[in-house]
Amino acid sequence: MCLSFITKCKKYICCIPILHDITHIQTISPKAWGYIFVQFDTILFMGSTSLATTEYISEIAHIEKAIVQTLSRPKCIVIKRTQKGIIDDKYELERHPKWEQ
Repeated sequence: MCLSFITKCKKYICCIPILHDITHIQTISPKAWGYIFVQFDTILFMGSTSLATTEYISEIAHIEKAIVQTLSRPKCIVIKRTQKGIIDDKYELERHPKWEQ
């Protein structure tokens, strides 16, 4: 299902998958799960308690496993396709000017 969607995507289409644990997609698509991730230009990692997920993120972001596994709550990792991951602050929605609207 995901694989056919990805192969049909054209320019300027944004797909934002939300995945809490990489083992979910490995269970659904054991042979093709890695192919799905290489299709994304940017991955935003918000944190996980899953060892498999943090190990995978550590590998693709080129950041030590210990750092990824102990990522503090206000931090995230932004991973661009060909670059090392960047640890950054999460944006607090409550601080957005239009939050009350």
